[in-house]
This record gives sequence, structure tokens and C-alpha cells, in this order.
Amino acid sequence: MPAFEEMDLLQYAILWEHTGKYDRHGQPTVNSYPVEIQVDWQVNQREGMDKQGNVITLEGSARVGREIRIGSVMWLGRLADLPASNRVPNDELVQVTSYKESWDIKLQNAAREVTFMRLRDSLPTLV
Repeated sequence: MPAFEEMDLLQYAILWEHTGKYDRHGQPTVNSYPVEIQVDWQVNQREGMDKQGNVITLEGSARVGREIRIGSVMWLGRLADLPASNRVPNDELVQVTSYKESWDIKLQNAAREVTFMRLRDSLPTLV
């Protein structure tokens, strides 16, 4: 039986987790091994702001069952659908721009959500 946080997550996404490190251009590096996670993916384009105060277009949000670092990259799909080369079309990749979690009053269950923007470039540096 899935954990409480994953009960209504009926879609799947591939996650390349941000390592916490950055390349020489200041871009986040991600793990070279993707993992499949359950999500509730919502496309709801709107404007937001990045850390520098620039206006960016947010492509949507996803409820997730685990903590996800800002800077991680996601793709809506299953591992079985991932091309053997891990080459996903760039216009289908998104980068996590925010993460929030809300705990119930007993601190037993959390609702977790990420927002994301379209990744204009290819997958960031893999480590």
C-alpha cells in the first residue's frame, strides 16, 4: 500500500535530482541516474520571479511524495518510456524552481509540492 502522501499521485515523472553542487557557469548539476517518482502533474502557466528578481514563466506544478531539491530536473513519463540514450526532447524537460511542504497537525503526513519552469537548454551537467 502506498504511503499516505502518495495515495492520490497517479502519474509518473522522471527525476534527475540536484546534487547540491554547481558547474563552472553556476548552473546546478544533477545526478546522472534518473529515478521514477509518482506525481500529480498540473500544467498552469503563470509568471513568477527568480532569485534575482527577474520575471520568469512558470509552466506548472506537481504534488510529489518526497522532498525534491530546487534545481532538479523532471520529465513527465516513466523510466520505461525514457529513450536509451537518456536524451529527452529539451522542450519536455522542466526545472524545479520552488518546493514547499505542509504537515498535518500531528506532524505525521505532509503535502509536498514543486513548481517548475521549462528548461530551455539540455539536461544540466550530470554527475
